[in-house]
Amino acid sequence: MMTPPEQTTDPDELISRTKNIVLAKVVRADAGSSFWRVLYTLKTERIYKGNPPRAFQILGERLLGPVSIETFDDHRDPAFWTKYGGRENFDTSCAIRPAFIVGATYLVFIDTPYHNKSFEEIYYTGDDHSEKDRWLDYVESRIANGGR
Repeated sequence: MMTPPEQTTDPDELISRTKNIVLAKVVRADAGSSFWRVLYTLKTERIYKGNPPRAFQILGERLLGPVSIETFDDHRDPAFWTKYGGRENFDTSCAIRPAFIVGATYLVFIDTPYHNKSFEEIYYTGDDHSEKDRWLDYVESRIANGGR
């Protein structure tokens, strides 16, 4: 199967088409209906776009392998900025099923169709957390400049 084009569109298209974009912290992970499935509960910490709920759930997969925790050097690595760059792997069905770390913070593009950059873990660097993650900075600046 070929990867659906909506999963790898340009970041600006992703920002434009998504109604609800938030910074959210994963507060819980519960076993799903099978060994691989996990129901994650996330708490909205900051709303960038839309009118999302204060808490929401996403059905994903167990955290497996290095791609699930890849941060792309706080999104400074050029590999992230390629068409297929992003934390989410595609499975043989071309579905994106995110995996999260409880207690970690993610920039979440809540609405489907999901994108390979829809669930990126966000880090602040510097001793005073003054340096933003590059992906977060990019999304914030696009929304502030009318990227809807």
